[in-house]
Order: sequence, then structure tokens, then C-alpha cells
Amino acid sequence: MGLTSTVAGTFSILAAVLSKTSFAITLLRILNGWMKGFVWFIIISVNIAMGLSALFGWVQCSPVAKVWQIDLPGSCWPPNGMSTSPISYPWDEQLTERPSASVF
Repeated sequence: MGLTSTVAGTFSILAAVLSKTSFAITLLRILNGWMKGFVWFIIISVNIAMGLSALFGWVQCSPVAKVWQIDLPGSCWPPNGMSTSPISYPWDEQLTERPSASVF
């Protein structure tokens, strides 16, 4: 991944987290009680998760410059394992027999 892509990804994450945080702050103005505390929990959790996501884009290789210069000597983390997940998803399954009844 090039430097431009890494910078663009970082700013995309930043834009997403700022928009979510600004909406949550708007909610804080109209909420009270335990819901206000829950929204604060969500704000903090989302900011930490998205901040780590932005950081991992930069520190996935050692040395860091290897993120945008592939030919440098060094090592990187293995790619995300979602494509090799052993979990079976319901939309991947085929129905072997037709359901006899449905509930509306």
C-alpha cells in the first residue's frame, strides 16, 4: 500500500470517528440519566477502537516505511484472516429441504 493510500485511510477513519462523535455529543444534549452514561461509554469505545484501527495502518510493518515502500527489508503483520475464517456463515449454506411452514 502506498503512502497516499495510508494517509487517505487515516483521514477516512478520522472523518468517520469525528462524525460519529459529533452525533453522539448531540445526543448527550437531549439525554439524561443512565442513557447519558451509556452514550459516553459508546463515544469512548468507538474512539479507542477507531484510533487503534488508524494506528495499526501505520505500525503494521517494521520499519514503518515498509508500509509504503514494499521493497525495503523488514517484516509486516500477516493480512487480516477474515477471508480464511473457519466460521460458516448462514448465507453460504444451501437449504437441503424446503421449510414446511413459515411464521408471519
